[in-house]
Amino acid sequence: MRLSQSDRVLVAAYQLDLLEMDRAIGLPDLAVKCWQLWPEAFSMEGHNHPDPHKVRCALYAVLSSCTTAKKCMRLIGRTTWTITETGRTHARKLTQGMKPPPGKPGPKPKQLVHVGNPFDDVNFPSHF
Repeated sequence: MRLSQSDRVLVAAYQLDLLEMDRAIGLPDLAVKCWQLWPEAFSMEGHNHPDPHKVRCALYAVLSSCTTAKKCMRLIGRTTWTITETGRTHARKLTQGMKPPPGKPGPKPKQLVHVGNPFDDVNFPSHF
């Protein structure tokens, strides 16, 4: 199943909610989580960094896509939200059968090579 941008934001908020229940979700945390899960969709143009503007736009789509009576997320501060029980239920449905995003292989650790003492070949005067 292909998720829309707003669905992705809801799933990311749900994952943050699972980590710390009853904690407000701030835009910076949500932007980083979205970027970690879907870097191709939430990166700044030409950079490998999260783009909070893309997350904010998708977040407002989440707020308007659920029914008026039961919102998926509730704004509790200027840039903080909580996920509602309706949002949790919807996010669980979205994540059922969803494969985890493929992890990017990190750079291989560099092999440390012992080169010996750099002063071995230096002839110091005897008064040192």
